[in-house]
Amino acid sequence: MPDETAPQQPDGPDDAGDESKRWPTREQILCTKVPPVVVELEGWGQVSLRGATLRDLAFLTELVQREDDPRAFAEAVVRHQWMGGDPRSEILAGMTDEHLMRLVGAWAVNGLSLDPEKLTDLPSVRAAIQADVDRREAEMRAVLAHIKLPDFGAIRLPELPVINLSPGVLAGTQTVGESVQRLSDLIQPHLDTLARQMAVQFRVMEEVRASFIPPPQLTRIFSSLPSPERWREIFEGLCEGKDTLDELGYGFTVDKWEVSFIRQIGRGDYGRRELHDAFREHTRTPEFSEQLCKVFDRTPRLRRRWRIVGPALGAHVRREYALSIPALLTQLEGIVTDLLILRGQATFRGKDLLAKEAGMLKRQARDRTKPVVLSGLDAKLQHSGYKSMEEVRGGAEFMLNRLVRPRNAILHGSRTSYMSAKLSVQLLLLIGIYTEVVAAVESGEISAMTDL
Repeated sequence: MPDETAPQQPDGPDDAGDESKRWPTREQILCTKVPPVVVELEGWGQVSLRGATLRDLAFLTELVQREDDPRAFAEAVVRHQWMGGDPRSEILAGMTDEHLMRLVGAWAVNGLSLDPEKLTDLPSVRAAIQADVDRREAEMRAVLAHIKLPDFGAIRLPELPVINLSPGVLAGTQTVGESVQRLSDLIQPHLDTLARQMAVQFRVMEEVRASFIPPPQLTRIFSSLPSPERWREIFEGLCEGKDTLDELGYGFTVDKWEVSFIRQIGRGDYGRRELHDAFREHTRTPEFSEQLCKVFDRTPRLRRRWRIVGPALGAHVRREYALSIPALLTQLEGIVTDLLILRGQATFRGKDLLAKEAGMLKRQARDRTKPVVLSGLDAKLQHSGYKSMEEVRGGAEFMLNRLVRPRNAILHGSRTSYMSAKLSVQLLLLIGIYTEVVAAVESGEISAMTDL
């Protein structure tokens, strides 16, 4: 019999004639595929740097505002663009200024299309990149200066579609975080900040527009701004919906659902039992299984974990929570560990997971000769710097506040009354959130730098 936890590839929809399908997704714009920049360095061999994507350009825009010296600036660029993860600190420290100049200069010429004749030393590279950023910022200020804002009092925000709580339809496409951020960006009081952000976006739009998107129509971005009263009503509804999800134990998923769904929760349109049933049935649908399987299939690191998560998901679908929960708990902690290693925050020495800071082993405060060993989910989360990672902050806080203690009791055998559908659902949703981030970091879509 076929494995019910191994989803099949869906047939692609017929997108011909649907104009909206020709627009790129958010992920496509952020991570436009560009070839790497390969430089041959004497004594180092071939060094590969990733080409510039929107995320990299956004990082660069922030970097030029710092007061780093030219070498520190060059090291930051090389570390951020290094292919295959964050390089060890001793690698960059062992490079001469000439090595860094060749790397950053080649990247600026091939990744940013800067004039090679203007790149003669490390200070000139920084100056050229700064000038490029300033030029694009000025261009966007000129564009925005000719945009006439509409009468906000006469604009109404259209109602978003009501979400259907039937199985398979609960997965939203427009997240709360993205929607709020999008509207917030449009009405920022500081024009310079807005212009700088849009300049970065237009840099990538210039590269991809000719191939798969029509010319942008800037007036569209103002088509659904709410009045001040409506704006206040929306935010109050979102806050109430977030509070309700927190009470139910699903607050860490708030960024995964449609705005309309969160507002309906805030208004009390659904009872607590109805919401619990909706989340439970959502994790039993073939759509959820298929989406989770696709994420695990993105990298070898995650693919090996699907051998355990897949059967655990099958046990969850069959309501065998005594089997699903222990397996999901161990794999969730393993995925948290994967993220620590990918971000250069930990490394294995034998069976011990040792904490790292700034590329070096972290030492115990009382005995500087001994490294800090990360033992248990609590220690790993505390060391992870989750507060600086918006993608996992809610999930990490939930685990620290409500999961660490029962996790220890379940896995150590002192608690046997843990067989609840709710806990199994929470673990699957947490695994879904963390695997998305691990896959994105490993593929370079999210920076592995620990200061982000």
